[in-house]
Amino acid sequence: MTVTPPTEENVKRNPPVLACILFLVFLTAASLGAATARAASFDARRIGMGGVVLSDYADAQDRNVAFKAVPRGNLRGCIPLPLGIVQVLASPPELDPDSDDFNLLELAELATNFPVFLRLKSPDVIEDDVVIDIARDRLRIDLGDISQVVPEEPFKLGGLLDQPTGGFSVKGFFAGLSPLVVAKTELDLSPTLERALREGQDFLPNTAYFLKGSGEAQAALALGYGYARRVNAVLDGGEDPRRSDDLAVYAGGKFKYLMGFAYANSAPLISFTTPDTIFGEDPLDVDFTNVSTTSVPGESAIPGQGTGLDVGAAAFMAGYEVGLGVTNMMTKIHWEADRDLATINDSTDEVETHTVAENFDYTSSVPAIVVFNVAKRWAGMTLAFDVEKGVTRTTFHAGFEMPVRDVAARTGMWLDANGKLQFAGGAGFSLWKVGMDVALFTSSSVLTGERAVDLAVSFRL
Repeated sequence: MTVTPPTEENVKRNPPVLACILFLVFLTAASLGAATARAASFDARRIGMGGVVLSDYADAQDRNVAFKAVPRGNLRGCIPLPLGIVQVLASPPELDPDSDDFNLLELAELATNFPVFLRLKSPDVIEDDVVIDIARDRLRIDLGDISQVVPEEPFKLGGLLDQPTGGFSVKGFFAGLSPLVVAKTELDLSPTLERALREGQDFLPNTAYFLKGSGEAQAALALGYGYARRVNAVLDGGEDPRRSDDLAVYAGGKFKYLMGFAYANSAPLISFTTPDTIFGEDPLDVDFTNVSTTSVPGESAIPGQGTGLDVGAAAFMAGYEVGLGVTNMMTKIHWEADRDLATINDSTDEVETHTVAENFDYTSSVPAIVVFNVAKRWAGMTLAFDVEKGVTRTTFHAGFEMPVRDVAARTGMWLDANGKLQFAGGAGFSLWKVGMDVALFTSSSVLTGERAVDLAVSFRL
């Protein structure tokens, strides 16, 4: 670890890199959080059942590795239709900042809710004037509708992306490659600042205000290999355990070697205390500090290396299914990193940053995801429920499917990563030899909490 004292040579003024780190960490966390806030899948069948984890769904194998050993049964490959991308391309947002139609919050909304699904009802677009009332002993900021973005309580958001997985399996052994992108962010305002910005109250004399945050994002490529099998007697003829009265127990494990490509964390703090007179003779003293740690490809194309483990178990009997999966158990990445400190220079009132450590060993942790699921199948119907401990919040999913003539009718609900209850409904039917699934579901804006309605469509081959 090389510690570098602050000198003119390593001091930078108003570094754009700092702002980029903070912005990218937030956007990454918001985007992944928005994906988690939806039904955590692109499969319209699973979305229609509230995103519940079941052995029937191929993408559920990433949450319980034991599912890899379960006979396919009715499991079929899914091809989602990215109707939302077509919708955005047909009516793209204004990107020119000089245009009257340019809306930064609209772009942020688009970035934090990647448009895979067709949006039928969009959240109200926030566009309002900011009114600032200034006097010698008074400061009041009216953000209008923009105040909805200001959190009422400590704001936490995070998500994890580890799909798609490409690989192969032979007699219980399997191997594959998958991305691993993890991000989380937290923002906390003092009660005084929250009231001033969200409620439009006056800034008061002799009052302390602060805003502090933290953010972390990391990206890696995971090479995984493992083994999954049934641990009790094998069913005759490969019978589907989901529809058998016999007990079938499965277990599996996967070791992962991680090649880290980028890492960043940041912990900014902005604080100030108003004087006796808001705009009197004494200037407003604003304190700003930020400690950031980064690791990006440089002399080494792969600046991080790590290992991790996934384990899972599942049991089936008389139409019941119970599973427990742990992803990213004891998963850590070792980085060759740099650390910077940013502060305000009292003499120039400019933000300066200097490197305090270079090429030092830093270890990051990947949050473990724990999923417990239970389901009951009878007379062609399926009732399912799961609980998931995610990156920043524990959520649940629940779903029900039943046949209605030649159509599979579905409904579901879930608690999303923002702590809001969402609802879904859908149907599945066959078109010649191809199955088609559609689902209508709600979601909420990461920025404002406003509710939207989306349509998902996918094919089963």
